Amino acid sequence: MHLPFLALLALTQIISATANFKSRCESLSSGVKVQGYNGIKVNKAAYVTQNTTFDQFAEGTNVTCALPITTVPVDICRVALNFPTEGNGEVYMEAWLPEKWNSRFLAVGTGGLAGCK
Repeated sequence: MHLPFLALLALTQIISATANFKSRCESLSSGVKVQGYNGIKVNKAAYVTQNTTFDQFAEGTNVTCALPITTVPVDICRVALNFPTEGNGEVYMEAWLPEKWNSRFLAVGTGGLAGCK
């Protein structure tokens, strides 16, 4: 399995482990452990309420292109992670985990070319 998927599995197990969704979400900011992988860094773990809007260009999370402004349809836990790779590289991943998860998973990516550069 790939490291980002293993980290996502770890996140979903933590988020479903206790009663209060907001506190479970915010507890992820203290870190995520995936057996066999070191150096995973949690950059952000934030509880986001339904109908919140995101402008990722204004946030600075995607400064190379203006993405459409996104409105969150349900309460989520927004988690941003960095994974070290060999050498000086790293992989950045952001997961939006809904409070009422239906066990389905959708991954979006273009093999590193999604940065609009």
